[in-house]
Amino acid sequence: MEVGADLGTGPGQVAAVGGANGDSVDCTFCGVGVVLTTTAGYDYPSLGISSATGPKMTCSIPGAASDVMFLGTLVLDAAQPGVYQGSPSSFVESNNCDQLTMSYHLPSDAGTIDCGDSGPFDGSPSCPAGCFSSCADAGEAGMICSPCEPGQSQPVVEYELRNGCGTATPGLGSWTVTLTSVTPAEIPPDSGIPRGVQYDVVHGSLSATLLGGASGPLTVTLAF
Repeated sequence: MEVGADLGTGPGQVAAVGGANGDSVDCTFCGVGVVLTTTAGYDYPSLGISSATGPKMTCSIPGAASDVMFLGTLVLDAAQPGVYQGSPSSFVESNNCDQLTMSYHLPSDAGTIDCGDSGPFDGSPSCPAGCFSSCADAGEAGMICSPCEPGQSQPVVEYELRNGCGTATPGLGSWTVTLTSVTPAEIPPDSGIPRGVQYDVVHGSLSATLLGGASGPLTVTLAF
């Protein structure tokens, strides 16, 4: 994917490519949207990061990972080219908050559950253990319930960065953002964007250390 290609999911948003690497993780990102916003009445601009799911974000380790997500917000000192950094020891603005999260699902330890051919049901469902049925009120026809489906939950592995997110929340991780260009986004008059919010198209890079997950720190890099 072309670095800086327009995602088309929001004003000023550009696409970032990169990856996440750790002791037990090797993932690649393509289609992560990045945009810089400054809201009237707030002292600092925020770098917003939001991911797409599906084939644009995959992990070769663990190969069984699914629903890979990467998103968050980082508070910068200014909306201009430069190098910006954040860590628990350097973050002093209690009204602002840095947050980045990378997560994925793993297969259920219960394995595959056979729910058979039971359903749909007229009235209360009768499903095998580990299966569920969704029901809806069909008016005069009464309650109709769908065929039984596996209901096991998938474990979620999550890595985090957070700084300045409330005094009761300990800081985690660190980050460095390098902005090489900052240009005001062209916003159509009928876009519906609220007044008092400045959107900027930015290019540069991100390097961050996230903690938690399965083992050890996770290093995330993005180019946008």
